[in-house]
Amino acid sequence: GREVSERLMDRGVLVKDTQGATIRIAPPLVIGKEDLDWGLAQLRGVLGV
Repeated sequence: GREVSERLMDRGVLVKDTQGATIRIAPPLVIGKEDLDWGLAQLRGVLGV
């Protein structure tokens, strides 16, 4: 969890690692599709998906 969190932070995405292998993602309650797509692309890039 921590390694993924740090790699996302390097890409401008803030998440919280919890319980070792879990990351907590908390986007704003109002988020545009473009911003959501960008954030998911960053997560995919970090996870290699």
